[in-house]
Amino acid sequence: MDTISTQARKLNGCVKQLENLNPSGASEKDILDRAKVLFMQDPNFEKFKDNVPTARHAAPKKRQVNYDSSQSDSHPPSPISSSPGLSSSFNKEVDTDSGSDFSTRPIGVKKAKLKKKNDEDTTILLKSVKSDNEQLIDMLKKSSLDRQEQLQIQRQNMAYKEQKREDKIMFMDLNSIHDPQTRAYIMAERSRILQKKSQEGGSSAGFGNLFDGLGGSGSGLNDY
Repeated sequence: MDTISTQARKLNGCVKQLENLNPSGASEKDILDRAKVLFMQDPNFEKFKDNVPTARHAAPKKRQVNYDSSQSDSHPPSPISSSPGLSSSFNKEVDTDSGSDFSTRPIGVKKAKLKKKNDEDTTILLKSVKSDNEQLIDMLKKSSLDRQEQLQIQRQNMAYKEQKREDKIMFMDLNSIHDPQTRAYIMAERSRILQKKSQEGGSSAGFGNLFDGLGGSGSGLNDY
């Protein structure tokens, strides 16, 4: 039994040698046939040629065991090298990380441009508000001046009307007034007007002759 195992291992070695020579090679049957030819070159082959079929049948099973053993004894492949998908994903992540600066830089530029535009819009708005306020102040000032001018004109009109009234009273002919109360009112108004003119610094000399002899015997009026 040990002899068979030894021959099987030798045959398995031949198979592995041929597989290494033909990594993408022929079928399993071709490899076994070539392994048999190689195995027959062993000087001890004549002793055990009757056991070759047995060894050959045992070879695939042994080969599988040896394959598993070789796989377990070898170092585990790197996750990156054994997994193309993982490697691709890893490379993509590396590319993404390396390009992060470039991806964030346009965002920063965009934010800077947006901030600049907002600042410009704010400045324009403030200038517009300031201009509107200045226009409003000018309108209020003009309106105030207009009101003052209107008031001045109204005062002048009232003064002019009052002056005409006073002049009418001062130049009124008392001899034509027969009602005693009306005559007394006119005389009282004349006295008030003369007093006002005196306070204003005006001269009442122009009205002096109008009152000469008022209330006296030379005026033709009754004494009061």
